[in-house]
Amino acid sequence: MQSSVTLLVKATGNRHKIVRCLNSIARQTNPNYSIVAFLSVDDLKKRLKRDYPGIEIVPTADTADFVEKANARLRRIETSHVLFVNYEEVLAPNAVDMILTRDADVLVFNISRKNTKDRFVPRFPAERDADLLQHVKKGLLLWNAALKTAVLQKGALTLSSYAPAMQELFLLENIALSDTVEVEPSVLVYKDTLSAKQTPSFAEFEAHKGRIKQLSRRFQKQGRLALKQQLIMDFVVSQLSTYYEETGPLSKLRKRSLLKKYLVL
Repeated sequence: MQSSVTLLVKATGNRHKIVRCLNSIARQTNPNYSIVAFLSVDDLKKRLKRDYPGIEIVPTADTADFVEKANARLRRIETSHVLFVNYEEVLAPNAVDMILTRDADVLVFNISRKNTKDRFVPRFPAERDADLLQHVKKGLLLWNAALKTAVLQKGALTLSSYAPAMQELFLLENIALSDTVEVEPSVLVYKDTLSAKQTPSFAEFEAHKGRIKQLSRRFQKQGRLALKQQLIMDFVVSQLSTYYEETGPLSKLRKRSLLKKYLVL
């Protein structure tokens, strides 16, 4: 695979922010990148084709359609790395260069959001050397992790939904299959808003319990015990409230049995 980054841009929002996002990509100091824009604004297509030569445009109806089409596109990427980009993001000029220079299987980097005074504030202060576990505790998001294409394609990894918890599960699976996972303290992405870490629903937990079990065992085997503990906290312990709030005797019994089994993974 060529040493380059495929940028999967979720261009399903405000047209002006889509253009701002793509302009930040065009200002990259390293030109070794390609853009795939999942575009929901039909009348922008001609302008994007004119202003960003080589851009690939995938007509996309909504967020669910984006997930489906992005998963299909992941299987066909021919560059060494991939980075998900949201339409209201601004990429630092050195983002592509940093990803290619570090050449990690997974590169988790710092990210900024706007505060109430409309100023960008980094998730982790520059003087704080946050490690991977701290990023996981804050909530891994698609938007602050660059992935090695060979790893996710070999593992046939896909995003099950756009929900923050499912983004985290997808990224943790990439991490579990990776030999090199690095954390970059500098900010590579400036985002208008950051989703707060969210507890997966019981339906999400139940639907993906097999993935959670496999991931837990993989972390155990690798000696990544802190990551395993955080996985169980995020996806299993977080479900205890749904058990205590359940009023149906049979449903309560079923949840108790399932949670008891997964709490001791």
